[in-house]
Amino acid sequence: MNLKHLIAPYRPAIALTYGLTFFEKACLLAYPALTGLTVDGMMSHSYTGLILLIGTWLAHMLVAYFRQRYDTRTFTKIYAFVANKVVLTQKERGEELSEIAARVELAREIVDFFEHELPFVVHTMLSIIGALVMLYVYDVQAGLIATVVLAPLLIGNAIYARKSKRLNGGLNDQVEREVRTLQSGSPFAIDRHFRLLGRWKVALSDAENTAWVFTEFATLLAVLFILLNFLGAHSASAGTIFAILSYAYDYLDGLDGVPQLINQVVRLKDIQERLA
Repeated sequence: MNLKHLIAPYRPAIALTYGLTFFEKACLLAYPALTGLTVDGMMSHSYTGLILLIGTWLAHMLVAYFRQRYDTRTFTKIYAFVANKVVLTQKERGEELSEIAARVELAREIVDFFEHELPFVVHTMLSIIGALVMLYVYDVQAGLIATVVLAPLLIGNAIYARKSKRLNGGLNDQVEREVRTLQSGSPFAIDRHFRLLGRWKVALSDAENTAWVFTEFATLLAVLFILLNFLGAHSASAGTIFAILSYAYDYLDGLDGVPQLINQVVRLKDIQERLA
């Protein structure tokens, strides 16, 4: 069962919701620059920046309101469609009821991924790429410092991705045994199942937390070097300083979300393989 074929009837609807998400993120990326422009403008009695900032804010608010209402309706329909297909396909293959029930729940996780986690992926990637581009626009050296920090993070997160794959596989194996274990009625088996389930979740959480700490330490060093470089070599307007620091924090905040992003993508791939 191919996931691409499953969601094919809803591609236009999904494309619209992601397009709106992209617009929202573009507005968020514009805020530091527009705020900096507003600060500098108001110091010289110009309100052009303020008007642009308010206009962008209102546009963002209206689009976000529409997108959130549209998302709920769209992905509720998608889940009903996908769950039905999963049940019919698994029955045709002669799978046990316990495995069918578990895979319907996994199908829900796939739809949740498209509704919640994938927009987070888009948000994270746009934060990293967009903020990095804006750092180069404002200050090339700040952009270079931000780029250098990517090297150790790529290595660290590659190691984490392999570990996440193993742990997600173990967790999903345990989830698929749940209905069968509950049907057995054995207190020992039920207790053991939930203890193992808890261990897999704790192991996943610990691995993600370790990757996050590594990322946080690298980003702390990057912020320190950007601040020292900027304060020691520049005389800029208050608005420019605000914009550079805001984009630096946006960039590093995006990097903080990478471990969670990796875990969600790895989990989706494991679930998709089980439903194939």
